[in-house]
Amino acid sequence: MWAGAAAQPRESAEAKVARLVAGSGYANQHPNAKAWVIPAKGPAIGDYRVFVAVSGDIVVIGAVVAQKRQIPLTPAVLQELLKCNHDVDYAKIGLDSDGDAFVRIEISSRILDAQEFKKIMDQVTAATDAVYSRIKPFLL
Repeated sequence: MWAGAAAQPRESAEAKVARLVAGSGYANQHPNAKAWVIPAKGPAIGDYRVFVAVSGDIVVIGAVVAQKRQIPLTPAVLQELLKCNHDVDYAKIGLDSDGDAFVRIEISSRILDAQEFKKIMDQVTAATDAVYSRIKPFLL
């Protein structure tokens, strides 16, 4: 830093995400200081929710594709989820600790801006609908 330059306070990850969500134009709920829920709709999956959560400096944007009670844990459905994980770029696809199928993208808050937020939202919504389409034949 050159002499005379004042250090600018860094915006917290929570404040940055709050600003990005508010400026995005997406309807949303804000259940706690580190989480937002954005309604979404896909041609295959119908209505669902995209979550945005902050953990430290990491921002997670994702959705539940199917709940545990809907997913038979057969080799066929698990293999399809693994294939989806391979086929979809930039997103993680799998089963969370509750046993729900998910799609999510994680990014450092330091590099997240309005353009990247919109891009990730588009990727998550497209991937959620695509994964749902592929596993739908297996669901209970």
